Amino acid sequence: MSKFNLSSLAALAFAILIFGPRAEGGIISTVFNVTDFSASGNEFTEIFSTGELTGTVTDVEVDLVITGSVNFTWGDDFTILIKPSGATAPALQAGGFSDLGANERISWANGASGDDGTTIRDSQSLDTEIAAPFSVSIGNGYASGGNGTWNGTLTLVGVDAASASPASPASLVPEPTSLAIFGIGALGMTGTRRRRKQA
Repeated sequence: MSKFNLSSLAALAFAILIFGPRAEGGIISTVFNVTDFSASGNEFTEIFSTGELTGTVTDVEVDLVITGSVNFTWGDDFTILIKPSGATAPALQAGGFSDLGANERISWANGASGDDGTTIRDSQSLDTEIAAPFSVSIGNGYASGGNGTWNGTLTLVGVDAASASPASPASLVPEPTSLAIFGIGALGMTGTRRRRKQA
C-alpha cells in the first residue's frame, strides 16, 4: 500500500480545483462579486447573456450592503432577473419592491432600509427551478425609486459559469472551497520543494 506524499497531495488538490465542482457537497454554484453597482429605479444590467451559463438554478443567495440610496431605494430593492431564452417575461424576480411581471417573485428577508450600511443577507429556494439557457440581469427593482449602490456577493446555486465572461460590474470570484483546495495544494508544493532542498 503506497502512502500519499506532499507532492501527491498537491497534485490531487490541483486536480480537484481544476476539474471538480466549485461548491461544497458537489453542488455547483456561481458566485459574483458586486462592487459599487449603481442603478436607478427599474434600471437593469445584463451580467450573463443567454447561453453563457449551464445547469439549473435551484436557489439564489445574496450577501450585500447598500452604500448609497436616493429617493427611497432600499437595500432589498437589489434585484436579480432571470429570463429564459425566447421568453417574454422573466422566470424569476428575486428582490425589488415593484412587480416586474416575472413568473416567480421572491422578496429578500431583510434589507428594508435605505440607510447606508443596511445589509441584505438571504438564501431562497426557487419554487420552479430554471434550466439553461437563460440570461441574468441585476438592477434596482423599485421602479419609481432613485439611485441605489450595492456591494457584496450574489450566488446562483446549480449553475456553472466556467466558459462565461461576465459583464462588468459583476465578476466571478472563487468560492471558499476552491480557495481552500488551492491553499492545500500550494502548501503541499512548498513542503515538497523544501524537502528536496534539504536532501
